[in-house]
Amino acid sequence: MGTRFARWLTQAMARADLNQPGLAALVGRTQSAVSHWLRGKAEPADDVIKPMARALHVPVEDVYSALGRIPPQNDDGLTDAGREILARLRELDPDLQEMAADHVERLVVYLQGLRESGNLDNETEDPE
Repeated sequence: MGTRFARWLTQAMARADLNQPGLAALVGRTQSAVSHWLRGKAEPADDVIKPMARALHVPVEDVYSALGRIPPQNDDGLTDAGREILARLRELDPDLQEMAADHVERLVVYLQGLRESGNLDNETEDPE
């Protein structure tokens, strides 16, 4: 289920110098729940994300990213196309959101490379 998240959480807890009981207390869950997260047997619910980010001293977006989920966004400043993309991504189940996030990340890197090289224009072909 959440082996990627389990690895991330283990590292984040070490950086924050937190043990299972400590994290459990800070996020309002049981030590057993934290143990399940660390073993990849379960993932935290959305209402745990913000307290977890605070406890681990990381941005909320980092927790969502580790979970392979797309964080809720304030849509201010997005184009209509950006809002459409977010709406479609939010409709996906979590596994597909994780896959989509990986592809979007690669696409962003590709487009940034094109921009830096001066080759980004409206006629650019799709990346393979």
